[in-house]
Amino acid sequence: MEWVAEIEGLKDTLWEGAELQLSLRYTEEYNRVPPSVTFNTIPFHPNVDPKTGRPCLDFLDDPTKWDTKLTMTGILLCIQVLLSIPVLKNPVNLEAANLLKNNYPLYRKKVIQCVRTSQHLDGNKPPCFMLLVINIFFEPRSLDLQEQPFSTLGPQMLLDYNQGFFSAGTHWNSVLVPFLWVPAPPVILRERGRPSW
Repeated sequence: MEWVAEIEGLKDTLWEGAELQLSLRYTEEYNRVPPSVTFNTIPFHPNVDPKTGRPCLDFLDDPTKWDTKLTMTGILLCIQVLLSIPVLKNPVNLEAANLLKNNYPLYRKKVIQCVRTSQHLDGNKPPCFMLLVINIFFEPRSLDLQEQPFSTLGPQMLLDYNQGFFSAGTHWNSVLVPFLWVPAPPVILRERGRPSW
C-alpha cells in the first residue's frame, strides 16, 4: 500500500508555506518494520537525500529503532520538525549542510526559493495546512473495502493522524471522505486509476 501525503512547513520557520509531497510505502511486514518514506517534492535540506528524497530519521533508517506505536501522524510531524530544525550530525545533503553552517544567507535564500517553487507545483489543491491524499493500491482480488490491508491501516491510522493534527494546533478546511466513514478528517481517498474528483 502506498499513501501520498502533503505537508506544509511549520509556521514561523524558513519552511512556512512550503507544500511538500511525500510517499509512504507500507509492506506486508508493517508494523514490524517502518514504512519507506520519500519526498516526491525534494526539499533543499541537510537531512533529505537530494537524489532519493529520503528523509534521515533514525527510526526510518534502522528497523531496530522502529517503535510499533509510532503512527503516520508521528512520522509526518517528525518530518515537519526535522525540516524546521536540521540536524548537522551526519547530513546527507552536504551542500545544504555546508551552506547552513558557513553561509546562512545563501542557505536561507535557497530554502525560500524551494518553498516558493513548491507552492506553484499544483494550483488545484484546496487551501489547508496539511492535506493528506491517500492512494490505495488494490490488487485485482482485493477490491473489497473490508479486506485486511484497508481496515487495519486505513481507519486507525487516519484517526491517529487526526488526533495528532489537532493536538499540533493546526487548522484545516473540511474535505469530504467518500470511501471511509471517519468524522471529517482532512483526507481524500481515491483508488488508483480512477479520476480525482
